[in-house]
Amino acid sequence: MRLGQASARQIEDPDSDAISIGGRSTFGDTREVRLSFVAIVEDDESVRESLEGLLESAGYDAILYTSAEDFLSSCRLGDIICLISDIGLPGMNGIELLRAVRTRRPELPVIIITGRLEPTVLQAALNAGARHVFRKPLGGADLIEAIAAAR
Repeated sequence: MRLGQASARQIEDPDSDAISIGGRSTFGDTREVRLSFVAIVEDDESVRESLEGLLESAGYDAILYTSAEDFLSSCRLGDIICLISDIGLPGMNGIELLRAVRTRRPELPVIIITGRLEPTVLQAALNAGARHVFRKPLGGADLIEAIAAAR
């Protein structure tokens, strides 16, 4: 999957996360399929790709970004069910991103990840509204559980 793009599926209504695959489901009716887009903002390519694989194996569609600025300028904030962001990003850091997201979409669950989980960093993330804070390397099951619980 390319950075900032969800999947090869066509979204018929850009204001909705609902799509119709070929207009009909495999059962012959016109039920909508709800996509579960999770945005990942991570500057480390190997971590970003690892998280993408983990999320996709759990049934989520990952949208990848290398910086907070790329994510905020993508106009995809309304499409996602959860945001996962590293703290140590080039330019705007993950805490600043979390604060910016809170002004635009306060109910969006945000999960912060970091390589160094210091008490001041943990407190800053929680005070800014993070639902969860994880230290890298992440436990895959813990992250998937946090995403499910955040919805």
